[in-house]
Amino acid sequence: MIDKLGRGSIYTKREVVEFMLDKVGYIETKDLSKIKILEPSSGNGAFVIEITRRLFESSKLFGFDLLKALENLFFVEIDHLKIKEIKSHISSLFGFSAKEIEYIHFFNEDFLILEDLPEFDLVIGNPPYVRWDNIIPENRQVYKKRFSSFSGRSDIYIPFFEKSLLQLAPEGILSFICSNRWYKSSYGKKLRKIISQNFQVNSVIDMEKAQPFQENVTAYPSIINIQNKLPNSSLTNYGCIDRIAELGKEEVKFSHKYQITYNSDSRWFVDYDIAIENRKYYAKITALGFEIGIGIATGKDSVFISDDFHGKIEEELLVPLLKNTHLKGDVFMDSSLMVIDCMDEKGKLIDLNNYPLAKKYFSDHKETLQKRHIAKKHPSNWYRTIDKIKKDLIAKPKILLPDISGNKQIFIDFGNYYPHHNLYYITAKNDLSLEALAGILMSDFVRSQLLLLSSQMNGGYPRWQSQNLKSLLIPNVTKLKKDWISNMVTAYNSNDLVEINRLMQFEIIQNEFQDSGQLVLFDPESTYKVSDPLFINQSTHNH
Repeated sequence: MIDKLGRGSIYTKREVVEFMLDKVGYIETKDLSKIKILEPSSGNGAFVIEITRRLFESSKLFGFDLLKALENLFFVEIDHLKIKEIKSHISSLFGFSAKEIEYIHFFNEDFLILEDLPEFDLVIGNPPYVRWDNIIPENRQVYKKRFSSFSGRSDIYIPFFEKSLLQLAPEGILSFICSNRWYKSSYGKKLRKIISQNFQVNSVIDMEKAQPFQENVTAYPSIINIQNKLPNSSLTNYGCIDRIAELGKEEVKFSHKYQITYNSDSRWFVDYDIAIENRKYYAKITALGFEIGIGIATGKDSVFISDDFHGKIEEELLVPLLKNTHLKGDVFMDSSLMVIDCMDEKGKLIDLNNYPLAKKYFSDHKETLQKRHIAKKHPSNWYRTIDKIKKDLIAKPKILLPDISGNKQIFIDFGNYYPHHNLYYITAKNDLSLEALAGILMSDFVRSQLLLLSSQMNGGYPRWQSQNLKSLLIPNVTKLKKDWISNMVTAYNSNDLVEINRLMQFEIIQNEFQDSGQLVLFDPESTYKVSDPLFINQSTHNH
């Protein structure tokens, strides 16, 4: 909501306030007497009340002078009526007299022009949501002179970030619940630069599907924690939640880790929502009829895998195996490795009495195999592998993807090997083309997503992990014309990256798309997150 001063107030739910204070360590079971804390836009006092309550409880537990400790609380609010209401509420809750209330620093001023504030250990809150057009023009000019981040058509929360960060003491922490649009918008570019070059972003929790505010608003919120220390190699924890109730759990899922960097085009996190009108052209891999898996883990490769099993193990127990080392330097090398398959056709552990060579071999290695976790858990199955070999997978054509790879070429095994656990594989149902998919996976379009989705390893190589593969967005090949599929297969077999990237251009996909026939195969509730140029880059939003 926008008040008569052009300010936007959106009030935060108590659960969110409690979570944010917990995460920055402002908890009542800790001695809070020396922590100097600021809330720069107090609104209806959700943070003020909880901060004061925690300090009050901490004073009882640790026996410090509460009135003296109240002097470490700083609250700023431009609306004098709200300050009056907050003071009244605090008095009734904690029995403070009017004189005692004055120990707390309340400022009935515009935070962005307020001067002579001290440094703070914590700055926390929900900065106002006011779009450029709703900011009083005279104020816009003042803010632009004061804050380098306030450019373009910035929302007012942008300079709130900059000023708040400048108020942090060394190692101090800022925690804001705010729109996430500045992570990628053009108006957030200068703020991203300031933070990436001077501060450490510790964590981000996106809450687009949740409703963290008391009003029903569209604010694309997230909780971000930023620390006043020079950025280092530490990765930023990034996660999403669907419901506010998830904040009450210690196991809030941080699904990805990102290295915060800055260049003129950098945008943070995987947070590009595909435009509504373009969603029909794309889908996730598994929604299109492809299956993703990982190869076999044995628990003791030195026993189960060798190129010297012939004559030592019954041939019917040997399965040709491929490791990631056979896919190096854009070359698919033949493998002479074999893995012992200890399961029969029904998936049950074989009886070693029926396989005298295997019985002798495993007996020679029994002590080693019994030390494995799986053997301790099931002592009678001491000679089994961790994973079962899926017999039908051997003969299936499958895309093979090393966990960490610098290869530009994507390889397909047309039915010769079983993959090792350091290889992910993709198979196709029905008559879907693996070669077309392999070409798609070689594209810059997919690589840009993968680099955002995964922790970059070994010189910036992406990781072909199952969770990342399942998050990738690709053209809906079930609805593309046969000519497009055929051209992609040809480009793949020719290793023609230029043609692959041409075919992946949105205009080409749009022209080759067939709206009739099979329905689009993806969950409309899914949030697809990829990179430019096909996606919304909103510089304005609703509040």
